Amino acid sequence: MKKILDKIFNSSAQAAQPKSDEKNYRKRQVGTRDDVDSYLIDEKEPAPTAIIYQSELDYLSRCILDYPDIETGGQLFGFWTNQGVPVVLYVIGPGRHANHQQSFFNQDSDYLMTVGNELLNRYGLCHIGEWHSHHQLGLARPSGHDARTMHNGLIRIPQRRLLLCIGNYRNGRSTINPYNFHENDLHGYADALWQIIEMDSPFRSIADRELNDILIHPITNSPRHGDNRLLQISSVEHESQPEKKIRIPASYWIAQEGNLTVLKSMLQLTRNVTATNDIDAQADESGIVQFHICQKNIDIRFSQNFPSVCPEIYVKGQKIQPDAIWNTPTDNSEIYSSYEIWLSQLFINK
Repeated sequence: MKKILDKIFNSSAQAAQPKSDEKNYRKRQVGTRDDVDSYLIDEKEPAPTAIIYQSELDYLSRCILDYPDIETGGQLFGFWTNQGVPVVLYVIGPGRHANHQQSFFNQDSDYLMTVGNELLNRYGLCHIGEWHSHHQLGLARPSGHDARTMHNGLIRIPQRRLLLCIGNYRNGRSTINPYNFHENDLHGYADALWQIIEMDSPFRSIADRELNDILIHPITNSPRHGDNRLLQISSVEHESQPEKKIRIPASYWIAQEGNLTVLKSMLQLTRNVTATNDIDAQADESGIVQFHICQKNIDIRFSQNFPSVCPEIYVKGQKIQPDAIWNTPTDNSEIYSSYEIWLSQLFINK
């Protein structure tokens, strides 16, 4: 928990404490739907679940991916159910003047106050908690200092509950998990499970549009989720949900005969040229394919117009103009050789 709480809790930020400091805090863990039945949740204790819209979980991932080597963070806005379960409806990331360091993060307090007031006054969204990333520190839960800061906040402000989310970065993907704090338990917290509402928050698009002049968004375009703690559903419920399938457009290059094999060869070539096997082949919901080089956080994206145009390069989510010449293939048989020449200019001759 970071310096922005100075204005709320009169608390100052410190570097993350070592893991041994965590033993002072009691943790509650849950693992099944029976453990978190809405009729069994005691609002007098930290809730075992947290509800979040998919758009906001994706936003958190994009923010974390922007800073793979240093801490980052932001705030969570929404409300609490009558059982004390937090509902995250809108997430913000770091402000322009936020302080990102290896072992701590200080939010831009002016940015929080400005955006927070607008979200409250326009949409009635309350500040329900904080989030920050421990990036690759190996600390996937609140540090001892984080827990103390949350408990001090519950004592000093007129709020019974607070939500803290801790993120991490690993192999090009993000994880972020919820921890619920309650005023009746100032020596513990709940390791909560995410209950994801698989749709965009009803406030995401309207707030983004109406607050466009003051909001600062992550540079990374697409989320890449690791293994978050999710509320498990029964097999019957799971089977009733249609499986999401990626549909490749018929006009897209890999939909043409033989080009899927070409794509596999291009992936192996990329691993050879970059001297790493830690490369994922990914496709978005529209079927557009990219190679994600995890260690370097580089995406090689094959747009809808590929191979008539060269692949697109994104570094940490930001598109760059590569210093390489693309020889447009005259037919599908030349795609691999064109890609090989182009890739060699990028990685071998540098």
